[in-house]
Amino acid sequence: MSIILYFDVDIKTAADLDTYITYELPWPNEEPQSGKTDVCKKSDNPEYNHTDKLQINRRSKQMLRVFKNKKIKLELYYRRYVLLAELLS
Repeated sequence: MSIILYFDVDIKTAADLDTYITYELPWPNEEPQSGKTDVCKKSDNPEYNHTDKLQINRRSKQMLRVFKNKKIKLELYYRRYVLLAELLS
């Protein structure tokens, strides 16, 4: 399975951002699978090229019920660099 994400980011400030994405798959219930991508530094068009193997059992009825009630959680995190000149003006 491949996931391609598109985020609408203001291009003027996006080049000053370090970004990464965290994800959480709500299966299995006892210990949800999660992870994060590497940090993409100062890019207005980040490509993470992250690959991870997640445990999915298509025959499990319990897993199907979990996916009907819960979603895969993806969060975009960023850190912005601010120049001292911007703070003083």
